[in-house]
Amino acid sequence: MWPHSLKNRIFILVFVLFTFIFVLTIVSVYSSARQLVEEQIHARLDVGSRIFTNELSLITRKLESNAATIADDWALRDAIGQSADQASLLSIITNHSERVSADAAMLVDLDGTILADTHSLNANDFRQLYDPGSSSQGAAGTRLTLLSGKWYFI
Repeated sequence: MWPHSLKNRIFILVFVLFTFIFVLTIVSVYSSARQLVEEQIHARLDVGSRIFTNELSLITRKLESNAATIADDWALRDAIGQSADQASLLSIITNHSERVSADAAMLVDLDGTILADTHSLNANDFRQLYDPGSSSQGAAGTRLTLLSGKWYFI
């Protein structure tokens, strides 16, 4: 008699409909909330990416400006041209790197021989400087390179 009475059938129908509507509402709210969260995450990642790219661009321009300043220094050119001893060259590049707030500086001849180096690179680190797969190439020859476990703009 329980499922056959009209009152019970109406009750079951109303209960099933309310349950269906309740589940549908929960799924809809969950789906909308998830989509909103994903959109917010993508927007924040996009902003972060633009800020990071802008900062890298500023650092690159500063690096290029500092390199141009050092390259135009006649005293440095004269010291290199006179083939000064390694201690003098090290002193000169140390002073120049301090002037532009560089973490490291090196002087390399056209054959790839390190004449002076403030960072004491080992042979593997030096080879990485010329390995295109080991760094991210940027504008005007600047690049981001991992040397001795620390990232540098070269």
